[in-house]
Amino acid sequence: MAGRQPPRLLRKTLTVTFVTVALLLGAVFMVVMVTVRQQVRQTVIDNLESSQRLFAALETRRQGELRAQAATLAEGPTLKAALDTYTAEAITIDEAGRHQLLSTIAIELRKVAARIDGVDALVLVDAASTVLAAAGP
Repeated sequence: MAGRQPPRLLRKTLTVTFVTVALLLGAVFMVVMVTVRQQVRQTVIDNLESSQRLFAALETRRQGELRAQAATLAEGPTLKAALDTYTAEAITIDEAGRHQLLSTIAIELRKVAARIDGVDALVLVDAASTVLAAAGP
């Protein structure tokens, strides 16, 4: 009896059962892996969309602040008057008068720069791209 082998039906049944369980476990593993991958991908997409919306809101706010600063520059009555005077008299005035007008423009530009936060420099140029005045730290 020492050399007795299990019956063939028992071996076949165990083999079929083992293969079936292995295939089912493999299929379950694949389904779980695909599901987790899709969930991770969707989570990353949602996070990126949320970050994109946040950055868009920040950029919109920053652009609004820049527009407000530009409006402040454009509507400053004293700087506007100094520029209008310079434009009107720049051709006919002598060098001392021109220097005085540019000095007035520089003073007014410094006042405007002091009112605007976060600006490193303001540079005022004429139509020919000649620097008239600059202000800032």
